[in-house]
Amino acid sequence: MDASAQARILVADDSPLILDMVRQVLEAAGHTVLTAPDGLAAINMVLRERPDLIISDVEMPEMTGLQLCRLLKGDSRTRGIPFLILSAHKEQYEQFWGRESGADDYLPKPFGPGALLERVQALLARFPRSSETGKAIELPITTRIEALERVNASLERRLFEQTIIHGISAIAATASGERDTARAVLERLSRLVELSAGAFAFAKGGTSYVLVRGPVHPRTLQQLHAAIVSRLQLSGSELAAPVLVAGAEYISERHPNPEPAIAVQVLQAAGHPVGFLAVARTSGRDFDEPERELLDLVAGQAALVLENARLVEAERTHAQALAKQNEELRRLNRTITDLIATVTHDLRTPLSSVIGYLELVLEDTELQEETAEFVRVARRNGERMLQMINDLLDLSRLEAGRTPITPSPVSLAPVLREVVTLLRPDLEAKRQVYTEEIPADLPALMADPDRLHQVLLNLLGNASKYTPEGGRIHASARVEGDRVRIAIHDTGMGLSEEDLHMVFDKFFRARRPEMARITGTGLGLAIVKTVVELHGGEVFADSRLNEGSTFGCLLPIARAPR
Repeated sequence: MDASAQARILVADDSPLILDMVRQVLEAAGHTVLTAPDGLAAINMVLRERPDLIISDVEMPEMTGLQLCRLLKGDSRTRGIPFLILSAHKEQYEQFWGRESGADDYLPKPFGPGALLERVQALLARFPRSSETGKAIELPITTRIEALERVNASLERRLFEQTIIHGISAIAATASGERDTARAVLERLSRLVELSAGAFAFAKGGTSYVLVRGPVHPRTLQQLHAAIVSRLQLSGSELAAPVLVAGAEYISERHPNPEPAIAVQVLQAAGHPVGFLAVARTSGRDFDEPERELLDLVAGQAALVLENARLVEAERTHAQALAKQNEELRRLNRTITDLIATVTHDLRTPLSSVIGYLELVLEDTELQEETAEFVRVARRNGERMLQMINDLLDLSRLEAGRTPITPSPVSLAPVLREVVTLLRPDLEAKRQVYTEEIPADLPALMADPDRLHQVLLNLLGNASKYTPEGGRIHASARVEGDRVRIAIHDTGMGLSEEDLHMVFDKFFRARRPEMARITGTGLGLAIVKTVVELHGGEVFADSRLNEGSTFGCLLPIARAPR
């Protein structure tokens, strides 16, 4: 039916002024208006007339609007009638209790005709009109006592339902896994409803968990299983072999099997069906309406708890698989590290000997120039290979924890001067301009002096190597919190964003034609990263293609002795 069509609307308010105002607005919109001066009169009007919508003030004699709403929403015959609460109070707690009582909308006073009609039309559009509109539901309530007894009964029912919901929700905190959760929920259900057997079955994966209470005939379980299978087949799922979670006492098949009463409820999570709850009993009594309502309540909450248990269990299984995979990777990495250490150690000694013999050959004054050049090329390549071997050996020892790091208070400036002095010939050969900005009051670092020297040598050496002739290199340092930020900036070739993400990886070298002639092992920055992190620091890099780069690290400040 069109929401704009004429509706029968009950308005309950103890203020004649409000009643008249609301009645005029609604009648002008084409609706039929029924009025009641208090909650008790409103109940009787609902039972006699069954309106399409109820509008009620909160504060009324005999019975408040919240009590009225709770009573009507607790009755299956009237809970489908939309309920709009009016109140002069805007406090959050009153809106909260309005929602808790089951109200479908809330309109604070004062309000204009437009706001009222907007809420009314929205509620009429949301709730389908009943064909029973205008027909009496039952005899009217005649006394305030009777009305309050109904409210109390409704509240007791609500408390009972909330207790059940809380009890099932609490299972999630103690149960371990889907199977244990299913068992605990079925056991709790068996204390609320008489049953011979109960089962949960999931559409996703087809697992079913069965609880048996007392002696049960095998055929009863077969019928319970068949009821689940028929529902699952309708949803396009298959059922795996059932898992017995508790109970295993059967009646001999020679005994007669009384026809069981079976009830099946859909499990829904996030509005989607995820499986079924099925129960059976052989006492000869069918499941009545209150029991089916209880089963529906349990199914609704159990669906959330069981789905959560499934997700937690899946996450746990995934985490265990990842942990196992990570352990395998760590073991493989240790194996590779040990292999590299062994191979590089075995290669270093003979290679050093080869380089030594090549130097002896070059001392021969009668050696022809062409031959001497060949020998010099061989020596340079040997030295480069020896450097790679030394870097590999050093890195493998660092990663394996076989090289001790002994931090102590150390001043940055003197160590930096040593490194610059060492690199001065390379800087001058490429006419590179080096500048630095190191504050005189920079606090001491907590670092291993030799390893700090190695970090600075690799950072500055890398900057010089990838900066063209005439370029500039600038070193700076400043305090950031409880650490010192050391940065080396250059005006070199720079890196692409893709290469920047891999620049601290072992053996990484940018694949660009202009870099092909630059020699290197691809291990310098990897060593920097490892050493810095062993000090509890971190590395950083910033670069743009053809615009230079900044590489550096943050190292802890040495604490003053107490």
